Amino acid sequence: KIIEINNASFTVARHGSFNNCLEIMKLLKENDMLTVINSDAHFSDRVGEVSRAMELALEQGIKRENILNLDWKKTAAYFKITL
Repeated sequence: KIIEINNASFTVARHGSFNNCLEIMKLLKENDMLTVINSDAHFSDRVGEVSRAMELALEQGIKRENILNLDWKKTAAYFKITL
């Protein structure tokens, strides 16, 4: 299973979700789980903007190798997609 972390949860979209998202990140780290970090953009100029979520994920101790969408080959392999 993969848990998605949305950058918008830390910026504009979900007021009050900050602490819940940090708790989810701690659980991801403790359980050595895979995650994807996405922008969840609702405006075109925010597509791909993941800097805040990425910064927090790394600060919480999530390993880069557990962030699935940092590597397209790893993502394709996970979903069993041949490119």
